[in-house]
This record gives sequence, C-alpha cells and structure tokens, in this order.
Amino acid sequence: MIYLDYAATTPCSQENMTLYSKLSRDFYYNHESLHAGGDYTKSLREHGENQLDEVFTDNFTTIVTTSASEGNRIAIDLYLQDKPHPSVLVSPLEHPSVFAALERYEAALIMLPILNGTVDFSQVEAVIQDVDLVIMQHTHSETGLLMPVEKMAELCLLHDIPFHCDIVQAAAKLPVNTRGLSSYTFSGHKFYALKGTGALRIRRDYLQPLNPYFHHEYGTKNGTLDVPAFAVMAYGLKEMNSQLDVHLTYVSQLKEQLLAALNTHYTTLDYAMSPYIIPLISNQLEGQYIMQRLSQRGILISTGTACGHGIIHSTGLESLLKGSINQYFRVSLSHLTTAEEIAQLAQALNTISEEYHDTIPTTADC
Repeated sequence: MIYLDYAATTPCSQENMTLYSKLSRDFYYNHESLHAGGDYTKSLREHGENQLDEVFTDNFTTIVTTSASEGNRIAIDLYLQDKPHPSVLVSPLEHPSVFAALERYEAALIMLPILNGTVDFSQVEAVIQDVDLVIMQHTHSETGLLMPVEKMAELCLLHDIPFHCDIVQAAAKLPVNTRGLSSYTFSGHKFYALKGTGALRIRRDYLQPLNPYFHHEYGTKNGTLDVPAFAVMAYGLKEMNSQLDVHLTYVSQLKEQLLAALNTHYTTLDYAMSPYIIPLISNQLEGQYIMQRLSQRGILISTGTACGHGIIHSTGLESLLKGSINQYFRVSLSHLTTAEEIAQLAQALNTISEEYHDTIPTTADC
C-alpha cells in the first residue's frame, strides 16, 4: 500500500508506541487521586504541559481532550454559554466539528468573506466590533489553504475579541504563531502520536466550569485522563517540531515533483498553501472515481475530510474550486513519503486520465 492520506491520520511511530507502553506501566494511577500515586501521575501530566509550553512559548492553560473536535466544542462552550444571542464571525472553511458545536447556540453566524483564496479584511473591519467570538482555522484540511491567522489575531487584539483557531493541520508541520490567539486545538494522531489524544490550549481568563457535575479539566469535562497518551503526544509534538524545517523542505520538494509529473488533465489551486496537502482537480473525471481507481492500485488518497465521511461540507470550498467540486480529490503527504511513491502516484494518475480519454469517440469513429 502507498498511503497518501496523512491529513486524515498518521501511523503512531514506533518510538511513541514504545514510550506509551512504558509510561502506561509506570504511570497507571488516576492523576486525580489524592494519594502518592495520583501525585506521581500528575507530575507526568505537568511534564507534558511544560513540553507544550516549550513548543508554543506562550501563556496558555492546557485542557486535555480526546481530539481537536472535542477541544473545539469545549472552547466554543466556554466562550458562548453565557451569551443569550451570540454573534460569531466564522470562516466558511471550518472543520465540521466547529459548525456542530455552534449549532446548539443558534448563533448569528457571520461568515468570513473569502476572496481569491484569502480573507477580505475590508469587509471584516465593518462587522468585527459587534461579534462575541472569531473562529478561523490555520490550515484548511481539504485543500491546505493557509489562512491569515496572524493578521486576524492582531485585529482581534485591537478590538478585544476572543479568537479561537484550529491548528490541527499545522501543528508539528508549519510554524505557528499563537500571539493574539485566545485558544487553539490540535490532535496527536495527526503527528504520529496516539489516536484519542488532543488538547485545547486556552487563556486562563476564559476558563470557567461548564457544568456543576464536571469535575475534570477545570470543570469542562468528566472522565479519567489517559495521562501517558497525553505525555506521548506532548513529547511527539516537541520532537516533530524540532525537525519542522527539514521536513517542510523535503515535503515541498515532493509536492513540486508530483505537480511537475502530472499531465495536463490535472490542475491545482494557486493560493498560499501548505505543501503537506495537495488539492487536485481532474478536468473531466470525478474525484470519487479517481480515488477508487487508485485504491484498486493500492494507492490511498481521499476526496474530503474523514470526519465528514469524505463528504465536502464546506460551502466556502465550492468557491475555491471554481465549480469543480465533483472533480476534486486530495493527496496529503508526510516526511515518510518517498519520491518513488510520488512517481508511482503520478504514473497511475496519468494512466487513469489517458485511459479515459482514449475511450472518447473521435469524429472518425462516428
């Protein structure tokens, strides 16, 4: 199998798996217990938080979550639960978990205007002073589009408005500046840690109990934490971040290799993009068809976020793809991807398109 769907999930590294096995044997106590075992495990959790502080170098409190999706929900609840009629400025390109969390508030959603692959700030400044929360992800999971997070953060600081950012597709892959953010989320399984681990990092000013019966994570949830898994995630993030520049250069070369090898039946988007995610558009074939044909050849790609069962939910994506949403598919890369795998993908894609065009009747045939 050639795996090229790393934006959906990554394999847990052998180093992280070995570390998890060891920590699970040594730190199996409930970190909320009041005895020495609880204190022992709590120290591991604090060590993990310290490692996250080293990576992001800013003053945030960590809430351990099972995923970024859970973190997005907790963050939105913290910001909006006391707002009777909240107004939220949100990107139309957000992950489905964000819109799922917003649905319960019947919030007055103001969609960020996306123009030519970025935010039209001339329209944002006219409405931002009237909103309770701004939500915009760092890197779009379906296309790799890079959003202007730093510029939005400066605007939110100016107007004293909380700004939540999903950095799932950027953590351990791209430089992330957290200045001006009120909170951000990420998931460990996106950078070779374990599934079921994530974090919400939030400014302490916004922390408050969400439910009188919630007794964990500052009153935001219940359930015994898998502290060893969290510690592995923090360790894995720090290790991956130390190789960020090397991996970024390598993956950028792989992207260039693929785009150079494809025939004229495929195009991509010409915006500021993460090299880890390559949105491709076929000029005639549907993305689902291409995905299935590649899968038959043992090459695994996708046609949308796995959290949406491969269905594209983003209305903003339709404008980005300029009417070619059915012909869209996604290739997502890793530092584990090889040049040979990219060559095989390009050859397979070119063959699929050429076989299709060879079956189209010509004038002479008619």
